[in-house]
Amino acid sequence: MTDEVKILEQEEVRSTSAKIITATIEALIILTALILVLIIRSYWLETAVVISGSMKPTLPVDCRLVVDHRAALHGTWKRDDIVVFTDPPNWPPDTYIKRIIAVPGDVIQIDNGAVILNGKVLSEPFVAGKQIRQSYGPWQMGPNQYFMMGDNRNDSEDSRDHGAVLDKDIHGRAIFQLWPLSGFGKLH
Repeated sequence: MTDEVKILEQEEVRSTSAKIITATIEALIILTALILVLIIRSYWLETAVVISGSMKPTLPVDCRLVVDHRAALHGTWKRDDIVVFTDPPNWPPDTYIKRIIAVPGDVIQIDNGAVILNGKVLSEPFVAGKQIRQSYGPWQMGPNQYFMMGDNRNDSEDSRDHGAVLDKDIHGRAIFQLWPLSGFGKLH
């Protein structure tokens, strides 16, 4: 064997070794990324799709949301949070996306379409149109009870129809809109 052949064979071995090392590193990066995605999805964030018009104009139909569903959030829901909840008692089985209007201890009433919370009329610039349903309540929220309503009040099946939602049934807080791009960004 000549020196040139030996050099070519050594370069071929080095080239094959480099390809194996590169492929191994790429596989480890992909595996690490998949594990991170599974961990984040299991313990922190997930996506949700709005399938009805009950949250218009805030959230259009087919809107894609990022939902923070950490267990530590239970008991920390605030008035005006947009939340995802599933199968509460007295509600048809489904997953819902609604706004929290009243929290534990609040007294809610609807009079001539105006939402009255703890004796004061709420200012709700996000609501679509004037509410047709004239009256409701007064009703005081018990411990761990939340009163939910859609922003499109005239086209929303919500706590006015089915009652309060318990903390244990709330899955997470919608924090970010992904799609459509016209609404891309943090939810208020």
